[in-house]
Amino acid sequence: MIKLYSGAGLGVVFDVMDRTAAVLPDITLLGLRSGGKHLYFFVELTAGSVATLAYGGLGWKF
Repeated sequence: MIKLYSGAGLGVVFDVMDRTAAVLPDITLLGLRSGGKHLYFFVELTAGSVATLAYGGLGWKF
């Protein structure tokens, strides 16, 4: 089973050397998720100030 999704979020990036933090937005234009009850694989097409264009990985749902 494959699920399609999109979303928006915020992330915090810490700079330890300068002792600063920045809040940065992220938008998931299109995401695909497939897997079992807990372990799943995802691929996302993203747009944001520090995001890559596309990435994927494994996730675990508690």
